[in-house]
Amino acid sequence: MSEVKLRVKLERSVLGLVAMEEEQEAWAQGERRRIVATVVSARHLPKMDMMGLCDPYVVISMLGSESKTGVRKNTLSPDWGEDVALPWVHSAGEADAAGDVQVSVYDWDMGSAGELVGVARMDGGVVFKRKVGAVSEVTLELEGVGKEGATGEAVVGRDGKVSEVRLKVTIESGTQEPAAGEDAGPPVGRRLVVCGASARSLPKMDMLGLCDPFLEVSWGGGDVAKTGVRKSCLNPDWSERIALPWAPSPEDAAEVGVRVLDWDAGSKSDLVGCAKVPAEQVRALLGGPVGGAPVEVRLAIEGEGGGGGGGKE
Repeated sequence: MSEVKLRVKLERSVLGLVAMEEEQEAWAQGERRRIVATVVSARHLPKMDMMGLCDPYVVISMLGSESKTGVRKNTLSPDWGEDVALPWVHSAGEADAAGDVQVSVYDWDMGSAGELVGVARMDGGVVFKRKVGAVSEVTLELEGVGKEGATGEAVVGRDGKVSEVRLKVTIESGTQEPAAGEDAGPPVGRRLVVCGASARSLPKMDMLGLCDPFLEVSWGGGDVAKTGVRKSCLNPDWSERIALPWAPSPEDAAEVGVRVLDWDAGSKSDLVGCAKVPAEQVRALLGGPVGGAPVEVRLAIEGEGGGGGGGKE
C-alpha cells in the first residue's frame, strides 16, 4: 500500500510573535523570561573541615534574589541535579541590565553560618541572549573571596586542580498576568508546521518513467501549500517547511488533507491518491508540548494508486 509520512512540530505565538526551537525570537509584548539553572555538580573542592572533607551546597543569586541547593555531606565531588529558578524579567532592556548571576559554593557547618569556598559569575545579559528552551552546559571555575570581593585567584582543590561547578542553563518564557483593568490582548495561538515529508511505494504513473510526485497540503478543505516535484521516483523525500494556519486553541483544530500528484509537462497533473489527518488527531497534536522533537504521522494513501478513484486534475 502506498503511504505518506509527515514530520510535524508545534509552534506557539505569544501576542503575535512566533517562538521556535531553531531560532531566537524577539521579545513580545506581555512576555517575560527567566533563567533556570540546573546545578549538576562540583569537582576538585578543597578540604574544609578538620574532621572531614567538605559539606558543600550552592547558592545562586541575581537581582537581589537567591536560591540554594541541598547540602551534600563529606565530599569533594558532590552531585546535585537540582533546578534553581531565578527572577522573571519583563523586557529585553531588563534582561540586558540583569547584571551578574553569582554562583557561590559554601561549606555547611552545624550551628554556624556556612563557610564560603569560592564564587563564580556569569553575565546575566549574555545568558538571556540564549535561545528560549535550549539547554547550555556551563563549567565555571571558582575564585577566592576577600574583604573587597572576588580576588581573581583560583580556588585549588585537595587534588591540586582548580575547583569548578557545572551547570545546565536554559531560558524559560511565559506570559505576564495583565494588571487589573488592563486589556489582556490577543490570545496565545498555536500552529502545526510540517518540517519534512516522504512517500513510499508509489505506483508507476508515467509510460516512459516512474512518477514525478509532489504534495498538496490543505487545512479544513482550504489549500495551504505544495512541495516541489521529485522527478522519476516512487519513494520521494521532501524537506520543505509548510506552516499550517494558526489555531487560537486546540479546539479550533481542522482536518489536514494531503494529496499526492504526479506532475506532467504540458498537461494537468495526475492524482495519485489522497490522505488526511483527522481533526481529532490534529487537536491532540496542537495540545502537545511546544518545541519538542517532530512527531511522525504516517498516512495510508487512498485513490488511484491505492485502490480508489483518481485521474487528471
